[in-house]
Amino acid sequence: MADVFDGEYGRTFGTLLSKKTVEVEGPKRQPTVVDVVLWDIMGQQGFMNRVKDDYFFNANGVFAVLDVTRKESQKALFRWLTRVFDADEPPSVIILANKSDLRDQREVPQEDLEILSEAYDAPFYFTSAKTGANCHLAFEDLVKLALERGGAPVPVVTAPERAA
Repeated sequence: MADVFDGEYGRTFGTLLSKKTVEVEGPKRQPTVVDVVLWDIMGQQGFMNRVKDDYFFNANGVFAVLDVTRKESQKALFRWLTRVFDADEPPSVIILANKSDLRDQREVPQEDLEILSEAYDAPFYFTSAKTGANCHLAFEDLVKLALERGGAPVPVVTAPERAA
């Protein structure tokens, strides 16, 4: 998976798999290299009704992504997070407030993200897939959370931001 923005990215139908290698400080403070398997699952409500626990089984981390330029994305994220935390063993979650580079188009206020973050005990980051802002930091932190859970990190990536 290249760390390059693709402006032609389209909707995910079903699941898109990719891999990213991340180096973090391990449990004994030594460098630890982790291959993260990413499952990009589509965030549409009808799809989520069918998957429930299937995609979260054995997942140690989840990126929950919303588009800060679309208020309806926040509602979709709330519904999606409810499903994640309904799983038998909910994974660690990091909320990614994407498209932060489009400041003049922002419809989701920081206060709303802080409320979501507190409600789900999930840190949030303003990110930009286009500029890469905070993306590497989010990956590092999700890997650390996954390692703390004691398993090999297999984050699940979704995109409720594209939900209808």
